[in-house]
Amino acid sequence: MKKPKLSELLLSILFVSILFSGMFSGPVAHAQQGPRLGGTLVIGRAQAEPVQLAPWIRGLQGIGVSSNILSGLVTYDAAYNLKPDLAQSWELSSDKLTWTFHLVTNATWHDGVPFTSADVVYTYNVLILLDAQGQTFFGKNDFDGVTAPDNYTAVFHWKHPFLFPLMEMGTWVAAIAPKHLYASVCPTAPCDPGAYRNVDWNNKPIGTGPFKFQEWVRGDHITLVKNPNYFKKGLPYLDKLVFRFIPDQSTLFAGLKSGSVDYVPDGVPFALVDELNKDSGFNPVPIRTTSIGQTLRIFFNLDTGPTTNVKVRQAISLAIDRQTIVTKVAHDWTKVAKSVFPDTPNMAQYRSPNVPVPTQDLATAEKLLDDAGYKRGSDGVRFTLGKFLISTGEESFNSEPAALIKDMLKKVGIETTIVAVDESTKYNLIWSARPRGFDIAMVRLKAGPDPYFTVKFFTSAWIIKGFAVNDGYNNSNVDKLYDQIRNSQSTDQQVQLFRQVDEILNRDLPETWIFDIVYAQPRRNTFQGSSFYDIISESGPIESIYWTQGSPITPASVTTTTSPTQAPTLPWEWMATLVVVIIVLGGVYLTLTRRKKKT
Repeated sequence: MKKPKLSELLLSILFVSILFSGMFSGPVAHAQQGPRLGGTLVIGRAQAEPVQLAPWIRGLQGIGVSSNILSGLVTYDAAYNLKPDLAQSWELSSDKLTWTFHLVTNATWHDGVPFTSADVVYTYNVLILLDAQGQTFFGKNDFDGVTAPDNYTAVFHWKHPFLFPLMEMGTWVAAIAPKHLYASVCPTAPCDPGAYRNVDWNNKPIGTGPFKFQEWVRGDHITLVKNPNYFKKGLPYLDKLVFRFIPDQSTLFAGLKSGSVDYVPDGVPFALVDELNKDSGFNPVPIRTTSIGQTLRIFFNLDTGPTTNVKVRQAISLAIDRQTIVTKVAHDWTKVAKSVFPDTPNMAQYRSPNVPVPTQDLATAEKLLDDAGYKRGSDGVRFTLGKFLISTGEESFNSEPAALIKDMLKKVGIETTIVAVDESTKYNLIWSARPRGFDIAMVRLKAGPDPYFTVKFFTSAWIIKGFAVNDGYNNSNVDKLYDQIRNSQSTDQQVQLFRQVDEILNRDLPETWIFDIVYAQPRRNTFQGSSFYDIISESGPIESIYWTQGSPITPASVTTTTSPTQAPTLPWEWMATLVVVIIVLGGVYLTLTRRKKKT
């Protein structure tokens, strides 16, 4: 037998190695296409510029920016399940009266001061109570405060079992504040909200989040830069975020096409989706609902004017052809709303099956208006609603449906004047001004992710000056139902109680619902990864989005990471297979050599 040449053996090894490397090239290629470092993402916000960025003082107007700077104890996945953030773990006592949170030990504020449990205690015992969002879930009737047995443990105490707040401990409601900066304004509760509004840090927040505040050029943009000391090692991937506030949709669309805007989490008008889908840079534009259960609503002035009469509110609701609005404005991407609880997986169960989907009924609407004492005049007009408030920008949720509703109301003798203002002004005229500065108003508002969030819209204790509170509705039966919901420990019972609330609201109509909110969210395809804006259009963070043209991640660029997406590496199976191939071929060589000797 001819002895195999060394060259032939090496060629055999090379051939088999190539064969096996090809078998495993899929995972390797996929890994190499994963997250990269660097890049600037320009975010176009289809709304007016916020007044300031601190979420504890003026509600949620600046949350889209601040949620990239600040952190909560928890965050959420795409289905709005809880995930660790500044709290790495937690447990609840058997009686549910004590919640213990174990904090991360490697987080620092952007000014270098270590994050500790003192910041959690201060946030929940003092700062969070300045805003209606915090008062809803951490008010004195339910919450007994936070204590800190050590620097990295925070213990929450409750007066009775109350589990709803657990879902509200992210940046949306409860971003953690730096005590060392804010305590100088007010060391203990209660605090003067006016004093807090003048704190410099409200306009250039210091946080523990993935990005740091760099600059705010009023009327133009806000810039955030990567936090190199973020406690989630390896994140964020991007170097910079730039927020541009562009209420005019045509300007925003032009920015997408020209390349000056990369991402619009607030959504573009549905009429533009087909046009953007022709652009390979955006195709396909995702259409998403949100986990927080948003609906487009018509608010009524419940203090003065014709809309204090329930028959007028019912007539207005019956005069609206919601399906036409869904078709013409939302291009049938969404559904008609029949409740404050939208038809989403986590909210639909709270809607009463006894409440029908609303349909237009002009004859009944005319009769209700006659019965309410508002007869048509010689000109055919019953009355005029002179302040139909809408927000500037976001036409799909403001000017477009408002124009259709204006024409529909005219058919039953109601004239309206549409008044477009910036969002902060609109909110002030609805919830804070006395007398209230509107007749009816177009409002996009959430009802979740937990339905108890609606307590502040419909219970009399929340008829206060604030943000996203009750605008004047008072029904003692609804108050009692929410008390029962708060004290109930049975999910099934809570569902039944919420359905009773739904039936009463559909009868009284303190507001009426137009359609469930979905968003057409174009993002340039050179930016990949997931974003919290996909779940809640108003809120980041953007720690996991990356630029596909950035620098590859190497062991030198990141040592460890808590991100579920790791730096690209060769799969161990490939290396093990190569070793096995070499051993096998070596064995073949030895066998052939021994046979030659025998012959």
